[in-house]
Amino acid sequence: MARISRRQSLAGGAAVLGGLVAAACGEPTVRYVGQPQAGPAGPAGPAGAKGETGAQGAQGAQGAQGAAAKEPVTVTLWGTWFDWRGEGTTGERIIGLKQLFDQWNQSGSHVYAEIGGKGTPDKIITAYAANQGPDFYDPNYMDSGLFGQNGMLMDLNDFIKADKEYADSLADYFPFLLETSSWAGQFWSLPWYTNADLPYTNVAHLKESGLEPLKLGYTWDDLVEYLKKLQTTHGVGMETNKWAMGGITHQVQFWNLLLQNGGEIYNADGTKAVFNSPEGVEAGQYIHDLLYKHQVHVPHGDVLKERGVDSPSFRQGQISMFYETSALRIKTWAEDIGGLQNMYVTPSPTKKQAFAGNFGRNWLIFKSTPERQEAAWELTRWLTSTEQNAHYVASIAFLPARRSIFETMKWKALQEQVPQFQTFVDAVLNYGYRPWHPNLGAHYRAVGAAMGTTFKTPNVSIKDTLDEAANAINVDIEKFQASFKG
Repeated sequence: MARISRRQSLAGGAAVLGGLVAAACGEPTVRYVGQPQAGPAGPAGPAGAKGETGAQGAQGAQGAQGAAAKEPVTVTLWGTWFDWRGEGTTGERIIGLKQLFDQWNQSGSHVYAEIGGKGTPDKIITAYAANQGPDFYDPNYMDSGLFGQNGMLMDLNDFIKADKEYADSLADYFPFLLETSSWAGQFWSLPWYTNADLPYTNVAHLKESGLEPLKLGYTWDDLVEYLKKLQTTHGVGMETNKWAMGGITHQVQFWNLLLQNGGEIYNADGTKAVFNSPEGVEAGQYIHDLLYKHQVHVPHGDVLKERGVDSPSFRQGQISMFYETSALRIKTWAEDIGGLQNMYVTPSPTKKQAFAGNFGRNWLIFKSTPERQEAAWELTRWLTSTEQNAHYVASIAFLPARRSIFETMKWKALQEQVPQFQTFVDAVLNYGYRPWHPNLGAHYRAVGAAMGTTFKTPNVSIKDTLDEAANAINVDIEKFQASFKG
């Protein structure tokens, strides 16, 4: 299967996924998938006894495809981070989805949707083997390939090829997000939502340092000088436990810097890890230098612990710039530092090019009985259409996977309330990317662990660390290629 290159995605080029997605010319026209409606009235019932009226025949239920009446089917969602515990309880990530499920269940469809328990990947694999698993799951997209390569997922090609309306709407997804739905011709999932990590920035600290907020186009070197000035005026590092920056040691930021420097995580066909290239070594060294050479970044947690220093916090005013994701928390964090007027979201730095990883979650349908699979697709096509998905992503304030959602009233209301989201929107529209491999979750954690160890000490070889991690991942890729039957 032809995979979309990252540069094709960013250029808005044609995307080919199992032959379903045609080239998108200009703004896509989105076909809104309507809610199922009640079917026409059935014939009159037989005449009743004298003095009574015969009952009207029951209405025929009509599914999303206009099908005839069908037997009731219940489909269940398990989630990684949530389960439904009733109104007034915590769990902001489930409230918007519960509202959609309630709307669907009141529509008269023969499909009843319920939210089940919290499920980790291991729990779901065990339940699936016992034929007790859910119909849907929305894992971190990096882990979606775990289920696909084990033969647990429906190939959505089977539904979409017979559903022209939905097939046409695939052009509305960002191609680089949709690329993470498939492998070797099998279409395993749909992008559900995405996100980006960018530096939340305390404007008061910038003013103290006589600095203006950074605009897109600033370089790695510009950032170093900027952070040095912030560090000098805001605090003196370990003595005050105040720092110019935090969060760049996260695995996401290493990959962002790698791409900004012209490097890649995998080679073109995903058969080899190549992040240990000179571009990757330079990216890792840049992070390391912020900690030890320039001393403008929060030290590794073990270093703080050894010196008896508590972990500093952006929310408590101890860190000026901290990498954090697009989410409702931006409002809470702003309140902690003096309000939204004191919160700025800094775009990504640039070296050879601008990049910001867009991660998030995908929506899966598990194999089950034909009736449950068809019912699961009916609900899925409705949930992932523009209006319904807009309701959900606006409720959690993560970035949408469809372009058209940015034009909905619900998203516009969110951006009016929190205009800082525009920087996240620009990141997904203009320079976002998503790495992809069916074993990406394991690879991501392996590189994160390796780099985390690297940042504990000033005396370390970035190249040796990355070489060791890449070699281990390449062994895993070889095993995957030998075992996966695409």
